[in-house]
Amino acid sequence: MASSHIEVYAQDTIAGYETTFRTNKLDPFEKVSFDVTKPSGTVIHLQATTDDNGFAEVKLNSFHTARAGNYKVQALLTDSPAI
Repeated sequence: MASSHIEVYAQDTIAGYETTFRTNKLDPFEKVSFDVTKPSGTVIHLQATTDDNGFAEVKLNSFHTARAGNYKVQALLTDSPAI
């Protein structure tokens, strides 16, 4: 059985480039919500579904990383449909 604790792994990037967020191994086909807090305080909500191996992955478009600074990411399991 996979972990119910969600960890998010991110690629380090520079301002203006996209980055990828990936979870640790969870159960297959779980819906995951990634909440990204930008340096300005704006929150971006991204959703994904874990694959058949139990990993969820989303890309944060370069438009959202135009400002340099610290971005905080949290992932939660959700019942809403993945987009």
